[in-house]
Amino acid sequence: MSVDVQQLLRKKKVFTIDALAELLKCSMRTAWRRLHEWGACASYNHNAKYHALSTIPQFDEYGIWRYNDIYFSRYGNLTRTIAHLVGDSHEGIDMQRLCAILGVSAKSLYTHFRGIEEIVPQRIGRTLVFFSSQDNIRSAQMARRTSHGHADQSPLPRSTDAVLILVDKIKHPDDSAEQSARRLLVQSPTITPAAIHALLAQYGIVKKTADVL
Repeated sequence: MSVDVQQLLRKKKVFTIDALAELLKCSMRTAWRRLHEWGACASYNHNAKYHALSTIPQFDEYGIWRYNDIYFSRYGNLTRTIAHLVGDSHEGIDMQRLCAILGVSAKSLYTHFRGIEEIVPQRIGRTLVFFSSQDNIRSAQMARRTSHGHADQSPLPRSTDAVLILVDKIKHPDDSAEQSARRLLVQSPTITPAAIHALLAQYGIVKKTADVL
């Protein structure tokens, strides 16, 4: 019985605990126990309402998997994910970049990072940057950020968003970054005009005067 249910869940990809209890025709307590036995993962947004079997998520280079507007992390909840991303970063991560990676708003981040002991927020100019709370790692991150001079640069989009941007640019070569961002909003809410401009500029696809952001 559970094998058949798991096959259905693989087809659905994402499901709620209510839907699982209905499929199993069992109590909520039993449904939660099944989730635990299967090693299913929970979304880090939507109040962990959605679940997926462990074989379903196709995590990107940041350990994130997005299904429509539902996000899952290889590292579990949002707190652990932020701690890992910041600690593993080469030169820290600024607020805008972290929001783009996680697909969350700055307001959501503000409610989480204050209680994460593994990270230290620091304002560099007008940019809020997150570093590891471990002294040796933070010192190395800050030194690399200073030497590279990246504090005020527009963040590049994640690889999955970059593919969407480049394909859209091929289809609409004369459109502005703002037009492209509005068109791609349905596919990825993390794509911003600034990210598009930064990506195209890096590859020399757009002229410096092409877009005014």
